[in-house]
Amino acid sequence: MGRRFAILGALAAGVCGCASYDEIVAPARAAYAAGDYAEAERVLAPYADEKGKDQPAFLCERALPQIAQGKLAEATEGLRIARDQFDLHDQKLATEWIGSLLVDDTVIAYPGEDYEKILIRVVLALVDLLGARKDAAAYANQVILERQRIIDRSPEIEGRKIKADYKDLGIGRYLVGLLAEEAFNQGDARRNYREVVKLEPQFAYGPEDLARAETRAPSEKGDGVLYVFCLVDRGPFKVQVVHEPSTVAMHLVWIMGSLIGQKLVTPSVVPVRVPELVFPERTIEDVEVAVSGGFSRTTSELLSVEAAAKQEFDSVRDWIVAKAFLRRLVKKAIVEAGKRVIQHQQKSDRRRMSDAQVATEAGALVVGAILEAMEAADTRCWSLLPASLQAVRLELPEGEHAIRITPLWRGRPAGSPAEARVTIEDGRNSYCLAIFPTARAVPAVIASQPVFGSQAP
Repeated sequence: MGRRFAILGALAAGVCGCASYDEIVAPARAAYAAGDYAEAERVLAPYADEKGKDQPAFLCERALPQIAQGKLAEATEGLRIARDQFDLHDQKLATEWIGSLLVDDTVIAYPGEDYEKILIRVVLALVDLLGARKDAAAYANQVILERQRIIDRSPEIEGRKIKADYKDLGIGRYLVGLLAEEAFNQGDARRNYREVVKLEPQFAYGPEDLARAETRAPSEKGDGVLYVFCLVDRGPFKVQVVHEPSTVAMHLVWIMGSLIGQKLVTPSVVPVRVPELVFPERTIEDVEVAVSGGFSRTTSELLSVEAAAKQEFDSVRDWIVAKAFLRRLVKKAIVEAGKRVIQHQQKSDRRRMSDAQVATEAGALVVGAILEAMEAADTRCWSLLPASLQAVRLELPEGEHAIRITPLWRGRPAGSPAEARVTIEDGRNSYCLAIFPTARAVPAVIASQPVFGSQAP
């Protein structure tokens, strides 16, 4: 028995001695927020390149610093791997979760948050528009389909999916619509823009896009279209908090206990460690895009990452707390069962009965303390996501144009502007992605190359 305690103690020390995900990512997060994209990538690279349970999270983290440096192919490869690992993990989540009951969720492969699974496909679509322009439509359609897949795969409690209230996001339909419009498929463009207007009422340009698709060609003769997408400010990330189970969470505990075949004793309600979202203070409201010659437009929010993440956590918070509480009960049950076995074995020696009982009780307390000390909330996440994804459309004459992109706060410049040159082709779309991690960061701007290089001036 003493040997068992030693093993558990060594295991606890090993777990506590490893650097946490937060500790590893914090320097990269700080570098990225300051606009030092190369340093952020350098910090993350060893972990993103190492196969293991945390690799999908690190691949996602590394992608945006890579994109900011123009490393589009590398970012695409990493995000595709992370996306596929998330999809694979969904197929074995139930069995892995049962295995995590002895420690915590950090021992299993990172499954990805639901909003992250959607954002992976959004970023893949945007990167493809900047580069190859071969798979953007497929990624955009994946954005549309992924929400329903997430709902369908979610647990069902008393006849209702726990994620049934997830908001449908309009950004996938916006991307499908603009690609359909460029291809003069006005019917598809209209259908998708109608959905954007309905799903994203805060997007100021939705009605304009729909009216254009219903009444005229995408652009005038001799003009092309520039779409500017902006990743604005710092998005949410997870921290560990202590949370007491609600009445709903306790109800879920009994349901989950029956699902795994664990007979539970009515426990006293104690706080458990769970992840919670933190929303950094906003420093940028929107972005002005000015074209040489004086013409300018301001971006509008097409997707609030903050809102999508908050809705997810609000929907599943009781489920998360219930899992953590069930884990605590299972550990207690294992300790009590072990104690009963040892006491039964010791009954054959009456003379040592009293001392053995004392040792058993003390040992059980030690084991319970070790198991509880080893438990931590799963704070792995894609912490470099923006708070907001914004967009603006500009119809411009064919040729090369200089643009100036300035972050704003309440209509006034909030940080350093970025400049870029874009090539506009007659009847074609061009794209630009601007990354503003914070108002104090040096922004990054990546512009797409002409589709027909021989026609570029």
